Amino acid sequence: MISFIIFVMIFVPLSQFTHELGHAIVAKHFQANLVKIYLGKGKLVIHKKVFGIYIYIYAFIWVGAYTTGERNDPYKTAEKVLISVAGPICNGLLAVILLILYISGYNNIVIQLTFAFNIWLCLINCIPFKIGQMESDGYTIYKML
Repeated sequence: MISFIIFVMIFVPLSQFTHELGHAIVAKHFQANLVKIYLGKGKLVIHKKVFGIYIYIYAFIWVGAYTTGERNDPYKTAEKVLISVAGPICNGLLAVILLILYISGYNNIVIQLTFAFNIWLCLINCIPFKIGQMESDGYTIYKML
């Protein structure tokens, strides 16, 4: 039970942050003027600027995350696609690292859950869907292509 709580409270937000950081780094690479990462919902707990990226962390950190990137000149289609695909790629890379750890003998339940969650984040974000105003990365890529 304690392992599941550790997974939900620490590794779910870290996995979401990894996903959003992928978007943010690629947006910065394409000269975004303003990049913001939002983690969670509720009351704002932390607001920091790190390497030109604004990070907002809310009380219910494990509930949702998204990134915005603004630039004076509109992004080209290829840039939007690369920014969108960067999040799932980061989750896929994190899953590979966790798999290597698991194979190397670090095979506890938290690593297994985090591996599965990152595979899920990678795959689910590649599926094109839109719910209200929220669009998956796959939907953004689908629109651009």
